Amino acid sequence: MFRAALPLLVACPAAFASDACTTRAIETSAEVAVSDGTSFSVRTLYQSRDAAAYFRPDTGWLVVDGPITWSVSDDDQALATDAAGDFVLGHQLHAMLLAPETLAAPGAGDDAGRIALPAGTHIEVREERNGNVAALAATTPDGQSIGIKFRDWRPVDGTDLPHVAVFDDGQRRFTYQYTLIRTAARTPDWFWSAVPAPALDEVGIYRLHRELLLAHCAGDAGRMAELSAESSLSANRGALQWVARDEVHERFVGVFANVDYEQYIDLQRPVVHAEGDTGWIAVNPRAIGRSRIDATPFDTTWSWIMLVRRVGGRWLNAGNASSAAR
Repeated sequence: MFRAALPLLVACPAAFASDACTTRAIETSAEVAVSDGTSFSVRTLYQSRDAAAYFRPDTGWLVVDGPITWSVSDDDQALATDAAGDFVLGHQLHAMLLAPETLAAPGAGDDAGRIALPAGTHIEVREERNGNVAALAATTPDGQSIGIKFRDWRPVDGTDLPHVAVFDDGQRRFTYQYTLIRTAARTPDWFWSAVPAPALDEVGIYRLHRELLLAHCAGDAGRMAELSAESSLSANRGALQWVARDEVHERFVGVFANVDYEQYIDLQRPVVHAEGDTGWIAVNPRAIGRSRIDATPFDTTWSWIMLVRRVGGRWLNAGNASSAAR
């Protein structure tokens, strides 16, 4: 489904913490010349380490979508391995420069100029010029060394960023000439607008969950109702009841009038199951925000299992059993 364009630079972190409300957006396009005489075009998109994509016109999409990695080409679509997810993250060069903490494992950080990345991989700043990183050295867990040099620094959305990058693994050089770099913040749902979901059930169910979190970030009661079945089953606070779609809308109009969600973070990798036109997803989110009435902060941790049903080709919320941490 994809061919490696350059050596792997990072590995997916073992820990998982993904904020549905984030507005980070890093998008690049480049023409790549390889020392063996080949060339190709590539596009990358990065919102977080759990929402990242790598696209080549000749090979298609390779995408990290929360706990799932998937690939799509002209004639095929399929779930992919964690190693393929590593490949996607390994090509997010500008994310490494702008937000290394989003790729590093929790607790990892700068140590004498070194960024410690998951699985024993390290990227070390080797040279700086005029306050910009001119060269990095990556060392993989198996001891492979990769040199990375940057040139042609120009302002992008108020920050100087390289428009040329050269990777050298000792066998081949890959020269990236960037034709597009965008880093301005966007609405939290920009990534999915740019990377449409494939017809893979696990991806559809996961994105339904995240869309419901996004609706909280946006305070959108209409979206909460639109993503729910005509009637859904709720198991909450010792009660079991059926809830109509218009009741969902009415309830969240009241909720969003009183509270503002600033962060909605999946603390663990969601567990997704699909079987025919039904399925479920188990999640462990943390909600952070403030009261719209008196600005009192809240910070609550939840776990729930959402039942889902495919209706008219679309996955919808069909039920929920939840509990909040005391």
